[in-house]
Amino acid sequence: MDDFSNSEITPTKRRSLLPLWIKGFCLLFMSTAFIAILRMILLLFDLNTEFEFYGLNAKENIPINGIIVFLVFMLHGFTAYSLWFEKDYAINLGVINASIGFILCLFSMVVSFYYGHLTIRLEIILLTLFLFKLLKIKPKWNSTS
Repeated sequence: MDDFSNSEITPTKRRSLLPLWIKGFCLLFMSTAFIAILRMILLLFDLNTEFEFYGLNAKENIPINGIIVFLVFMLHGFTAYSLWFEKDYAINLGVINASIGFILCLFSMVVSFYYGHLTIRLEIILLTLFLFKLLKIKPKWNSTS
C-alpha cells in the first residue's frame, strides 16, 4: 500500500500569502468602511463629522470632496473584504485601489502646493509597498483556489 495515497493535500490559504501588515490594514479598512456608512447616516440628521483621506477633507464646504472620500473608504473596505475572504478578483481590485490612492495623493499634493503649502503625503510610501507586494503574490494567488 502506498503511504501517499491516503494523504490529503492541504490547499494553501490565500490569506497566508498576505503579510501581517496588509492583514492589519484589511481589518482596519473593513472597520472604517462601516464607520463611513455610519457617517453618511449621521449626515442625514445634519451631524457633520471629521472625515479625511489622502488630504481630501469631507468637512469642507465642497460636496465633491465628501463624495470622493466616502467612495474611497468604500473602495478600501471592499478591497479589504476581498483580500480577507480570498476572492479571485482581490489582487486586481487591490492594484486598482492602490493606483487610485496614488493618483489622489498626487492630486492632493499638487493642490496643496498650488495654495502655497508643500505637503508630502506619506500614504504614497504605503501604497507603493502595497502595490509591489500585491504584484509579487499575484501568481501564487491566482494559482491557489
